[in-house]
Amino acid sequence: MYEGALFTDIDNTWSLKNYNDGYGDEFKFNKFLSQVGVGSGFGLRVNVAYITLRLDLAYKMYDPNKPEGDRWRLKYFQPFKPTLNIAFGYPF
Repeated sequence: MYEGALFTDIDNTWSLKNYNDGYGDEFKFNKFLSQVGVGSGFGLRVNVAYITLRLDLAYKMYDPNKPEGDRWRLKYFQPFKPTLNIAFGYPF
C-alpha cells in the first residue's frame, strides 16, 4: 500500500516562436541542452484500489533561467525548503 520514490526530473517546455518576452524559451537544437532544467527529490506513494496518491518533495538542481555561471543551484540548496507536489496517478 505504501511505497517510496527517489527521482530526477530532466525537462523543460519550449515555444516554436520567439515572442520576445524575455524567457528565451524558443526551441533551437544548438541550445537544447543548455535550456534543460534538472530537479530531484523523494516521495511517498499510497496505493488504494486503482488510485495512486503521490506526495513528492522536490529540489531545483539546475535552473536554465538563471544567469550563466549561476544555474547550478547546489550552492543554494536548502534541505528544509522543498517544493511539495501532490498528484493522483502516475505522470505517464
